[in-house]
This record gives sequence, structure tokens and C-alpha cells, in this order.
Amino acid sequence: MTSTIYTDTTVRLVGEFRNFSGILIDPTTITVRHQDPNGTITTSTYPGTDWGHPVTGVYTFDVEVPTEGTWLYSYLGTGACDTYGESKFIVNAKGF
Repeated sequence: MTSTIYTDTTVRLVGEFRNFSGILIDPTTITVRHQDPNGTITTSTYPGTDWGHPVTGVYTFDVEVPTEGTWLYSYLGTGACDTYGESKFIVNAKGF
């Protein structure tokens, strides 16, 4: 994530799934996990209300971020495309 993120907003996590040839492919099952700065881990499996699937191999998941600090997240694809990726982003308190 390259932009500044503030508390009480929604962050859109993006996961891309590619085969060994680098071609985007849809996994059979997708799980996203995110951990807030307090250590609470939340897990969600596609499909669901906070999920998006704009094109083959690309999935989004919206996370509300009420707490400032470092957030961690991971995407796991299984079945037709076994892959894993993780990242983090920092949420800042609003100035006023």
C-alpha cells in the first residue's frame, strides 16, 4: 500500500493468483486473513459480502480499520492455483 491510510476507513486488499507461467488463474478456494495491531486475527473465505472478483485471478477484500498501527494480511489460494502471499500496511490516527 502506498497511500496514507487513516483510522475509521476501509482498506481494499488485493490478491493476484498466477500459475507457474505467470498467467492469472482462479484458485478453487481463497482465504484471506488479517491481523489488527492488537493481535486479533480475522479469517474469511471467498465468496462473501466483502469480496470482489473484478477479473480472472484477481480478488479484493474490504477491511474496516478502526485501529491505528501495523496491520498484517495474507491471501491463500488452493486447488487450481496453490499460492500464498502476505503483506502489511500502517494505519494512522486522524489528525482532527
